[in-house]
Amino acid sequence: MLFALLFTGGYGVSNYLVMVFLPTFANEFAHVSGAAALRINTAGQALVLLVAPLAGWASDRYLTRRTMLALAFALQAAVTWASFTWVAHLGLPGLWAAQMLLAGLLAVVMGAAPAMLAEQFERGYRVSAHALVLNLGIGIAGGTAPMVGVALIRATGSNMAPAAYLALACVASAIAALFLIDRSRKPLEQSDTVTR
Repeated sequence: MLFALLFTGGYGVSNYLVMVFLPTFANEFAHVSGAAALRINTAGQALVLLVAPLAGWASDRYLTRRTMLALAFALQAAVTWASFTWVAHLGLPGLWAAQMLLAGLLAVVMGAAPAMLAEQFERGYRVSAHALVLNLGIGIAGGTAPMVGVALIRATGSNMAPAAYLALACVASAIAALFLIDRSRKPLEQSDTVTR
């Protein structure tokens, strides 16, 4: 459960900084109009709708969920600083590139994480445990991420502080993913047995 909480905490920070905070960042620091930033964000959301089911399908057939999740978060951590730099220095084209790249990587997580998280827990308390780790991680760590991003900018004087926060959260999720139980493509009776 602790690894699942660490995983969902980074997942929540990623979700909220990429899909909620990034348009505001572009508006405040790159002077991209609010309307343009929201249109680009909507395009990122549309990309998520396309990529997430494909990622779920691929995690059922090709890469194991653990591998897919760790790679997606590691890649997101690797490109985060560059993505925020593009937004800050290139404005509108930088936001397009950053939003689509980060949203695409986040969509891979969205496609594979639900099954991975559900498989962490035994049948008798699976729904409760899954709901607890998901809501604490996404709700608390994710829900506060934009506020933490702004606080970090004020505390450090650097508008790149949220990028460092996002990269750190993605590294934490990538590491936590490696410690999660992976039951990808195991027969139902083998993956759904309650340990006694």
